[in-house]
Order: sequence, then C-alpha cells, then structure tokens
Amino acid sequence: MPSGLKELNIAVTGGTGFVGTALIDALLKRGHRVKCITRSPESATLPSGATAIGWDDLVSGLSNVDAVVHLAGAPAVGQRLTPEKKRLIMESRVETTKSLVQAMKQLPHPPQVFVCASAIGYYGDRPFEEIKVEEDSPGDDFLARVCINWEAAAVEAEGSVPRVVRARIGIVLGRGGPLEVMALPFKMFVGGPIAGGKQPVSWIDRRDAARALIHCLENDNVVGPVNVVGPNATTNGELSATIARTLKRPNLFPVPKFGLKMIFAEGADAIASGQHVKPARLLDTEFKFEHTDLVQVVRDHLL
Repeated sequence: MPSGLKELNIAVTGGTGFVGTALIDALLKRGHRVKCITRSPESATLPSGATAIGWDDLVSGLSNVDAVVHLAGAPAVGQRLTPEKKRLIMESRVETTKSLVQAMKQLPHPPQVFVCASAIGYYGDRPFEEIKVEEDSPGDDFLARVCINWEAAAVEAEGSVPRVVRARIGIVLGRGGPLEVMALPFKMFVGGPIAGGKQPVSWIDRRDAARALIHCLENDNVVGPVNVVGPNATTNGELSATIARTLKRPNLFPVPKFGLKMIFAEGADAIASGQHVKPARLLDTEFKFEHTDLVQVVRDHLL
C-alpha cells in the first residue's frame, strides 16, 4: 500500500473479463481488498485475495464496501446486431447498472464512489480531425444510445453515492482481447486495413486502463465523465501497418465495408467507424500514462 493511501474495500463487476482481470490484479497489488460480483460465485476463478459475491443478494454483498466498479456487459463490437442481440447488449449494461444503483440506495452506509464503465462509442462515428472531449455531445447510432442509457442509469446513483464517475473506455490493447482479434488475419497472411483504414482508433494500453480506473477510484477530484483512452490516437490503417510490421507479415488485403456488412449486418458500422477522443479529464487531474508508444505496445503484447 503506497504511503498515505487508505486501504479500500472495492466491489467489481466484470472482474473475470479482459479489463476486469487487469484491474483486480492492480487493485490487490496496491493493497486494496476486492470483491468480485459474479453470476456464479461458487465457481469463479479469482486471484488470491479476491472474494466472489453473487448478483442475487447485492445489498448484503455490498455492505461495508467503499467503492464499486461496474465493468460487466455483453460484447458489443464484432457482433451481428440482430434485434435480439441489440436487446441483450442494452439490457446487460443498463439493467445491471440499475440493479447496482438500487442496491446501493438501500445500504445504510453507501459506497463513497461508483465508477461505471461506458465507452467512447458515446460520441458516435467521427472523422479523425474531430477531436472529442468529455463535455462534447453524444452521437445518435445504436452504440451511442447504449452508452447514453448506460450512463443515465449510473447517474441515478448521485445523491446516494457522493461521487459517480462514468468511465468512457476506448480500445484496450493488451495480450488477448481486441489486439489478438485484429492480429489473427495478419498471422494467416491475409491482413490489411478495414473499410479504408481512415477511421480513428482511440486506444489505451491495458495496464494504463487499469491504472486509470484506479486513479478514478482514489482521487476525490475525479467525477463525472472520464475518457479512459491514451493521448496518442491512431487510425485503423496505421494500427494495421504496425501489426503487420511487428509480425513481419504483409498488409496487402484490405477489408471493404460491404464485406463486413455481409458478415455483421448493422454491426459492421461499429467495426468501420471510430472516434478521436482526448483524455482531457485524466490529464487535468495529473494522471501519468506509462505506455503511449503504439509500436512498443503492439510489440509488448504480440511478441
């Protein structure tokens, strides 16, 4: 535990996911105590020092908790967006957030901070030249509406929880996760840019993403929407070229948007779109990024 830092009891949803596992590991290393909220607490595999609690009795599970981090939600990108899939994506975020907020309101001593994940899809599809910060207005496509409703459910905690943070998370690059999916065609010698490659990619290293979420937990001056992205956005074309160079593979097979449409239908829009997002609030509150070089980050996680 760093000198002068209070040890916190923290409950985390989505703790077995790509970002959640990194967050829990980082929290435990800082000396915090962690509860992981899961559908199957009896079979959850967690790091030593973390305990599992169920969604079926949140009021009891959240007692004596200082902070809650909500990361759970069904995958939204790389999906064929049927009406049923869209319903699942929306409900997995909004309804779980409502359940957490309702439980926290019933506690005699609610947590002091609620960090609820959102996504930079909040801003809709934007060209690289249009840089977005936390105060900017949302988009109007499906994923933007998901984020709007997700954040609205989180805001309902205000008044019961002293500090509510809406963490708009960008593309998280790490070993596994989105980077591994992007790299697969290159490993098979058929990689290339997607839908022209001009769309922005606002990325953050997985290690920095975990540290940024902890920054939101531990700093009382962090409140409201926070863009959890790195400071050096790129384009899909440049990311594709970086993956190809790292793996020593060709970058000769571009994927047109109509090809994505054949596979993902409406879900192709999320793959072919992007946002150039600035981490203004993190920078304003003196968060220090440690992994900002795209070439080095891709090498770290693919080699």
